[in-house]
Amino acid sequence: MDLEDPYSVSVYRNEVVVRAEVHDPDGVNVGRVVRSFQRDHDGNLFVEHASLRLSERVQGQGFAREWNGHLMEWYRHSGVERIEVHAASTVGGYAWARDGFDWAPNTEHRANGVLDRLRGELRKVDVDIELARRSAEGDGILDLDRLRERYGTTDPDQVLREAYRQRDAGQEILGRARTHSFGSTRYPTPFEISQAGWGDHHQGRDASWIGKRALLGADWKGVKQVSDTGPLHPRSAHTESLPRVPDLSSIHSLLTGEGHPPVTAARVPDAEFHGYGRDVPEPELVRHLGEDALRQVVNRLPDGSTLRGVRLELTTVPADALPDGAVARSVPVDVDGQDLPHGTVPREGGGWRVELSDRATDVNVARAVAHEAAELEAIGQRAAGGLDPFAPDALTPGTLADGTTLSPHDLGRLNEAEVL
Repeated sequence: MDLEDPYSVSVYRNEVVVRAEVHDPDGVNVGRVVRSFQRDHDGNLFVEHASLRLSERVQGQGFAREWNGHLMEWYRHSGVERIEVHAASTVGGYAWARDGFDWAPNTEHRANGVLDRLRGELRKVDVDIELARRSAEGDGILDLDRLRERYGTTDPDQVLREAYRQRDAGQEILGRARTHSFGSTRYPTPFEISQAGWGDHHQGRDASWIGKRALLGADWKGVKQVSDTGPLHPRSAHTESLPRVPDLSSIHSLLTGEGHPPVTAARVPDAEFHGYGRDVPEPELVRHLGEDALRQVVNRLPDGSTLRGVRLELTTVPADALPDGAVARSVPVDVDGQDLPHGTVPREGGGWRVELSDRATDVNVARAVAHEAAELEAIGQRAAGGLDPFAPDALTPGTLADGTTLSPHDLGRLNEAEVL
């Protein structure tokens, strides 16, 4: 950012706009980025990713993902509640969906526009299927360049197999959109659309599949949650005069007027299962304890466990990086170790990264790892059985409805008893 440029930073009431240039390793200007930092009427801090434009010669090299990932950590420690985007550029419609942005509230009309584009792509796939079928029967001439661009092959039989697979993926998305209301847990997310028709053979920036084609150039508005509580996170767990466990319940009621949120283990009065059990961070010790606990859990898994062969990593993070004073959480990652959006079941080759509070006590480390392992096992079982892998919790106040089953999170809580 050129601090001598009077237009690099603009300050308004409840908003600061920052404009910066992107340079390659040789110092050559290859792009421009604009971010708008704002505070809404409720006092929540949010960031609008206004634009990121890169020269074509540097696109597809991972800069946007690394840059946004770096900023995400800064946002989290700065108390940003959410990120908002307006995906309207040629690449942005797909890129923001791939990065896990969900539909912004009250934008069902824009979601319908994306689904209409997917329907248009399905019609094109139907044309490709008919042409490939006729060519396989010796009746017709294929547009080889078109097929190579869309399916990576010109062999009619291979085109048919790939086109049918992609068509099924697109129809599954549209079927869920028809039967589930906008905003519900089963309504297709932009990320799920971006992955529709994707396969392991799709490599490189020029790879093409039905979901990606539907989103390239699409116009929609997205939002991504950064923290549950807005501008409440301290910059460091070492900050003087902090309570041992952040009293998020009382602050939540002041901000929202909704009273106390659901009670979690960290909020139970005088509870010890929280991420602030040590007076000072001890990341190496906690990581060693966590790896040992995870190794024991994996060794006890039955042969048919859905966690067998799944990539499992463990690391420590600052206590204030975890929501609600939690001891641990599990983050889905892809085959390259890149974070996937919350609520995603990793594909083959991907897995999970268990993040432990660097101030968790010995017993809480073992307890949290047992919880996470059982929850991930249940998620895998439900996904393999075609069920919603992230079913709502049943172990909540009130009477259970007939047919209610325990959620993966419920099963994780029950597995803590193995440690206790």
